[in-house]
Amino acid sequence: SVIPEFEEWYEELTGEKIEVIYQTFDVNETMLSKIEKGHEDYDVVCPSDYIIERMLNNDLLLPLSFDDLPEGMNYIEQSRSPFIEDVFWSINPDIKQRYLLCAHWDSRPWADNDIDEKNHHTPVMAANDGASGVAVMLEIARIIGDSIGIDFVCFDAEDYGSPQWSDNHDEKSWALGSQYFAQQYANGSSAIKGPWQGAILLDMVGGQGAHFYQEGLSMRYAPQTVTDVWQAANEAGYGSLFMHEISGTITDDHKPLNEAGIPTIDIIPYYPDCEQSSFGPTWHTVNDDIQHIDKTTLKAVGQTLIQYFCSQN
Repeated sequence: SVIPEFEEWYEELTGEKIEVIYQTFDVNETMLSKIEKGHEDYDVVCPSDYIIERMLNNDLLLPLSFDDLPEGMNYIEQSRSPFIEDVFWSINPDIKQRYLLCAHWDSRPWADNDIDEKNHHTPVMAANDGASGVAVMLEIARIIGDSIGIDFVCFDAEDYGSPQWSDNHDEKSWALGSQYFAQQYANGSSAIKGPWQGAILLDMVGGQGAHFYQEGLSMRYAPQTVTDVWQAANEAGYGSLFMHEISGTITDDHKPLNEAGIPTIDIIPYYPDCEQSSFGPTWHTVNDDIQHIDKTTLKAVGQTLIQYFCSQN
């Protein structure tokens, strides 16, 4: 489990043996009540944003000093935690003309867009908003053959952005894994190869009733890739799902990649008539489960990408 691993890791790093006493609570308020009454004294607490604000206002938090941290442990200064992990792998690595295919593999910690407020602190299953993109990537890796070079990356912590109830809506709190990936690429990391003939992000590509519009940032940074992928959809017989209309710009994992000089498109659905969310009715709700996945949507995106890769070679 995580706790014994952390205790071993900390002792190996610092030489100091510690015991972690870990408690969980059904809701944030239960933990807060214990602290306010003086029943518990914690070194670290991990509540939601709105509870942190209340604790700050009531002087229940102490400043954190980084002065005495062992070398290499100031993850704030490094803008990187070892517990946020991107996964990067390649197929046919000797082929020079390469493509980058991405998705995020984390899940939203809070179902903060659920119509039932009682579910707002429940983690999202993320069958669509996370797993669908990874599923398409894995299937492409399985069947693509030996003549096309593709680098795959699963971004972590894409969906860790500020919850809707927070007063602090920081755009930088989203897409943490891709921010780090982009930073490493910009710094010339030898672990991240490039450039790529085309870079594609998959997000929520398995939803019922999904249609994929041409996203604004994709059109700004990588219009030719958009044209080529949408043409591939027509050739594969899925032109009715890939709309030749531009949607708005979206904060997603492709944003830091584009800003770092990796022209990347985002294949992401747009539901213009959905009252609950333009990302679809299950977005950031407890209903983002396997029962709301449409295998025909997954097939359409997967076969479109196969057509795209083959047509480019």
